[in-house]
Amino acid sequence: MNTEQDVCVRELQAILACDQSDGYLKQRAKYWIEAIEFQAKLLAGLKKVPVLVA
Repeated sequence: MNTEQDVCVRELQAILACDQSDGYLKQRAKYWIEAIEFQAKLLAGLKKVPVLVA
């Protein structure tokens, strides 16, 4: 993950840790953390694919 994604994930984790956050907000934070991590896994896999040059 890049720096922006790390910051975003940390902010979302703070929402999850906060006692004052409502259930909907925590649910959305979990969703976005999973989406960011999934995207990072996809991009990490793409970087390892060799590219043929003609």
